[in-house]
Amino acid sequence: MKVNFIYSDLNPCGGGERLTIVTMQAILEMGFDIELTTLKEPNTSKIANAFGKDLALVIGRIKKVHILNHILDKQRINSIMQNGYDLVINTHGDIDPFYNESFSKNNAITYCHYPTTKHLVNIEDNDYIGKHIEIAKLTSLSLDFTNTNTTTQKKYSGQNTISFDKKRYYELIKDNYDKMMLNSTILTNSEYSSKAISDAYDINYAIILAPPVDVEQFRSLLISSSSYLSSYLPEKDDDKEDFVIVISRIEPSKKIDNAIKIAKILKEKKVAKGMIIAGNIEPFYYDYFYKIKGMIKNLDLEDFISLKTNCKLEKLCSLLKKSKVFFSSKIWRTFRNVYC
Repeated sequence: MKVNFIYSDLNPCGGGERLTIVTMQAILEMGFDIELTTLKEPNTSKIANAFGKDLALVIGRIKKVHILNHILDKQRINSIMQNGYDLVINTHGDIDPFYNESFSKNNAITYCHYPTTKHLVNIEDNDYIGKHIEIAKLTSLSLDFTNTNTTTQKKYSGQNTISFDKKRYYELIKDNYDKMMLNSTILTNSEYSSKAISDAYDINYAIILAPPVDVEQFRSLLISSSSYLSSYLPEKDDDKEDFVIVISRIEPSKKIDNAIKIAKILKEKKVAKGMIIAGNIEPFYYDYFYKIKGMIKNLDLEDFISLKTNCKLEKLCSLLKKSKVFFSSKIWRTFRNVYC
């Protein structure tokens, strides 16, 4: 049996990326061959740093990596799907609108944490489209760029100014995403997400399958790891427990600025000793990284917040072991009113 995994980029090394690699590992253990269709070649050393060397070994067992030019690379996807896969698995169905006419509920699985793209497309979110301009290199995407009323121009990372029909782009994304969701078996992580998918598509067939947790690996790391806390925290107090930890990729959609605002309140009320913000960062989001660093400085929180990027798994586990409160800075809400 041959399985093709579809995931835009494994290198951010967040929860979705870990889920993908663990799922690959499970498929390999069943004796199946796997291939990967993606936008970027996986960075094995970065994945090993974030998830551990054992899990990173999965990358080396991928039979073939297919690189797309952009997220709507229909011609390339059609060519790849001619390889005759028994199963196609998209583990990033909340964001990645990958679709091929051969997909059906019998041969395609979409793991959707939440139907985020449907909302972002409906509100024409600028961060969403900006990310795809950078990663997907829209200059190579054949669209109608002549409508000046909807044309957006911006320069990204030293590239030439890109002009494109923004509405046309969103139409294509929406069409791909809707077809993907309606023509594959949908898995999701909770009753909450299942209801959101039902509200978005008037369907009730999302199967709830909780994401895997490598209990043994984390237990082993927590038992054996040395304390790295002294090098991570701005204060040297002997009591290291009254800290709030935020674990999140450093990008605008994660709303790290909300955590900084909470930190300001905590410091003023002397509720906690400090806050640790730990997460991976991609070059595309360096501007946001410097923005939140500036926010920390302007709010006089440099002695209260420790901002760390690209932590090794062992260090992250040590921080989790010593911190008292975990805080998620992203605001979760139901988008039912904006779907229609």
